[in-house]
Amino acid sequence: HPTPTGCSFLHPTPGEFGMLYPSGDVHFISLTDGAETFRGKFAVAEKPWASASAWSRDSNVYLLLGGASQNRETARQIHFNQPVRFEVKGALHCFDRKTGKHRWQRDLTKPEGRWYLWNTSRASSPFLFFVRDVRKEVEQNGRKSQRVVGYHLLILSALTGKVLLDRELANNERPL
Repeated sequence: HPTPTGCSFLHPTPGEFGMLYPSGDVHFISLTDGAETFRGKFAVAEKPWASASAWSRDSNVYLLLGGASQNRETARQIHFNQPVRFEVKGALHCFDRKTGKHRWQRDLTKPEGRWYLWNTSRASSPFLFFVRDVRKEVEQNGRKSQRVVGYHLLILSALTGKVLLDRELANNERPL
């Protein structure tokens, strides 16, 4: 495939290289033999993405548009079973690994704030855990600042994208 302007490079698994095209086409190839290992497509929104990352787990391929870019460090954390706190702010897409069929999509830009994906490395988990800080402006000694007053926990089904839990927690109930 030619490499068009605006193409994003992905590292979905330790043994694969991926490309995301501006058209919404996603292709992965094996780093061992160069064979195509995944092909998917999604409808592209009007606003282009500034960053992209991908990972594969069980029978799913996840593609995140927006948020933190996938770099060597985050790829290593995701693929080599290390704890992950990966910033998410954008659209999360899920594809069937075998067929390339687009299974679901979730907008993670609302509510405002930084969401963090916690468990991409736990391959056996049927859930995706997202956490964000809930902040409140406080004034102390004439200075205003933001203080964490709790957490917002969002748990999705990894297979369907269905919301299983969407709840705010008190500051002493840190979820993970």
